Amino acid sequence: MIDFIITCQVHVKDVKQTRVMLGASATNMSDHRMFHSKLAVSLKQQLNYRSKQQLSRLNVSRFNSHSVCQQLRVHLNQRFVDVCNFKHRTDLERTWSCLCNCVYTASLETLGLYRRKHKDWFDDNDSEIHELCIECHAYQ
Repeated sequence: MIDFIITCQVHVKDVKQTRVMLGASATNMSDHRMFHSKLAVSLKQQLNYRSKQQLSRLNVSRFNSHSVCQQLRVHLNQRFVDVCNFKHRTDLERTWSCLCNCVYTASLETLGLYRRKHKDWFDDNDSEIHELCIECHAYQ
């Protein structure tokens, strides 16, 4: 019998013990055997090098309404007046970050955040599944 498991060189130290077992039938004369191996796997925490905060997703489906579009225009016009009066116009980075912040906050106030709704798996055939569950529990 060969007691080996093929692994990458990096993970060789993680394989602690390997054993080969016989199959279910004693008359099985196959070359294939079941093996059992114990591993000591350690997962390292992935480092996140992002320096900027990731922005939340906006609910852009609300753009279908004309009134929401008008409301966003009003909010953006109010915010852009503040940006135009910004004192440090010579510093391009600060002006750009202020502009981005104004657009995002106005959009967030108007559109709101995207909320993901999970669909129920048993909507269509809930009564049938409920009956099957009752029948299953009756047998136990």
